[in-house]
Amino acid sequence: MGRELQLKYFNDTICIYGKHREMVDELWEKNKIANSFFKRLIDLYAVAAVVGLKLGERADLDNSSERRNIQLEQIAGFEQQLNTIMKMVLLLDESEGLSEQERIDRAFRKPETQEKMQEHMEIFNSYARAGIEFLHEELVVRPTSYEDVYTEPRVANIVALLNNEELMSVKE
Repeated sequence: MGRELQLKYFNDTICIYGKHREMVDELWEKNKIANSFFKRLIDLYAVAAVVGLKLGERADLDNSSERRNIQLEQIAGFEQQLNTIMKMVLLLDESEGLSEQERIDRAFRKPETQEKMQEHMEIFNSYARAGIEFLHEELVVRPTSYEDVYTEPRVANIVALLNNEELMSVKE
C-alpha cells in the first residue's frame, strides 16, 4: 500500500531548467505581480502544458544546472487541477502511436511502475516546456506593431496572444 501512495503525479518539487528557467524568469517574478504575466509559477506551468498540448508541440529538456523550482507546498494546493491536465495530456498525446483505448487507459489508470510515472511526467513536462517557449515568444519577445490596438507592449502582447489563431482555432 505504501508503494501505491508513491506512484502519483506531482508529488515532488518540479524543476524547470536552463533556457526554460530563463524564459520563466521573464514571464514570472516572485511576489511581483506587476512584473509578471502570471500570479504564481504553478499557474504558468499549468497554462504552459495546456498551450503546448494545444499546439501539439513538445520541447526537450535543457539539462543546464540553472533551475527554477515549484515547491511541493504550491503544487499540493493545485494538485487536482494538475491531475486533470495530466489526464488531458495523456489522453490527447499521440506521440507514442497508442490506440485510442490505450490512451484512455494510460490517462485514467494510475501508473503501475515508477518508470511509467516518470515517463508520463516527462510527456507532461515536454508540453509545458514547449508552452513556456511559445508564451515567452508571444508575451516577451514579440515586438509591438502599428496593427496593435494598444501601445503598451505588455498589454499589446497579451491582447495579441488572446487573438492568436494558432491557439484559438479548433483542429479538425
